[in-house]
Formats: sequence, structure tokens, C-alpha cells
Amino acid sequence: MENIWEDYLIKLIKRSTQSNFIFYLSPLVAVLATLLFGSLIFLLLDLNPLESFKIFFISPISNSYGLSELLVKATPLAIIALGLSYCFKNNIYNIGAEGQLTMGAIFGGGIGLFFL
Repeated sequence: MENIWEDYLIKLIKRSTQSNFIFYLSPLVAVLATLLFGSLIFLLLDLNPLESFKIFFISPISNSYGLSELLVKATPLAIIALGLSYCFKNNIYNIGAEGQLTMGAIFGGGIGLFFL
């Protein structure tokens, strides 16, 4: 029996090459949309968006203490990203990386206290 709906179905076809324009445009659009919606949220809260963005992006790197605190907080996230990149490259999905980091910190601290 012939399928009468076959002409109305959506067919997904993989492109042979990726568009360089879209490759470079999509992160730019994402950043601009984030700044736009962030500005709207700050305006709804009666805050100056430019001053808020200065506090978020410039203040943490304006002195050596802020830069060191930024690195302290970014290092575990970079380690998580490195582990996840290995998993994703090998088609292994790991959705518990943050929990694994937390449990590793708890047990690592516990071992340190045990041998104190």
C-alpha cells in the first residue's frame, strides 16, 4: 500500500559541509542575546546594566586578589571540562561531573583529616 502522507513528511538531510558564516555567527549571536536579556533583567530590577556588567566582568580581574579568586573558582570547572571532553570524544555520556567533583572534594578532605 502506498503511503499518501510521504510527500508531507519532513526529511532531515545532513549537509556535506558546514557554513563558515554560521560557524562564526552563532557564538556572536549567543553572546549578544545574553547581553541583551541580561540588560533587560537589570533594567527590570532598576539597576544600571552598564554598571552591572562592569561589576560582573571587569571587577574580578581589576586587582591581583580578584584574579586569584577567579582562578581558584575556574580551575575545578576547567578540570571538569577536560574530563567531559574526553568522555564526549569517545561517545561516553557523563552527566554527573559536578557531583563527582563534590564527592571527590568531600572524600579527599576526609582522607586528609583522617591522616592528620
